[in-house]
Amino acid sequence: KFLADLGEITPTKTTIPNIAPGPLSPEEFAARVQENFQKGKAQLLARTVPEVQDELWAAMENFDQQLALTMNKKIAHYQQEQATALARANEAILRKFLPILDNFDLTLIALSKEDPALVKDLVALVKAAHHQCLTSLQNVGLRPFQSLGEKYDAQFHRALRCLNDGADLIVVEEYQKGYLLHDRLLREALVVVDGASAHP
Repeated sequence: KFLADLGEITPTKTTIPNIAPGPLSPEEFAARVQENFQKGKAQLLARTVPEVQDELWAAMENFDQQLALTMNKKIAHYQQEQATALARANEAILRKFLPILDNFDLTLIALSKEDPALVKDLVALVKAAHHQCLTSLQNVGLRPFQSLGEKYDAQFHRALRCLNDGADLIVVEEYQKGYLLHDRLLREALVVVDGASAHP
């Protein structure tokens, strides 16, 4: 736009009119050239500076907006990467605790088959320890999900055995609990399914 404005200026005679070296001395001629140059420059600046200022302010405002947008995207991307890295670190740690919960479950199953009068206190102790451990892990986002009686889902269940084929398979036995970390699958459940049980 600035160059276009320059292109609209009339030829040299308009900016530096009637300069002739005739009777003028070299010093006077140089002074006249300088005077007319300054007048032409002043006229040009008077006509273009407001427009240039407007364009400059608009460009600076656009730059600020683009910079803010870019920075927000960078910050959001960094925060997402940090959250993903933290979630993966938590997954690796919590996976190591799952066998402990499995042992509690197996212990409780075994004790339930013994004489209640003999193991009553031991069962209570194991249940309390199991509950405390599970509650602590739930506080960081770990939770078991229900499988028994639910429709078989290959995403959440691994079928170890199928008693009867059928269009709709139902989980009838659970060997190992499945767990979620927040809303992500941490470990699938090991189950036994039955197609016949879906249609009793």
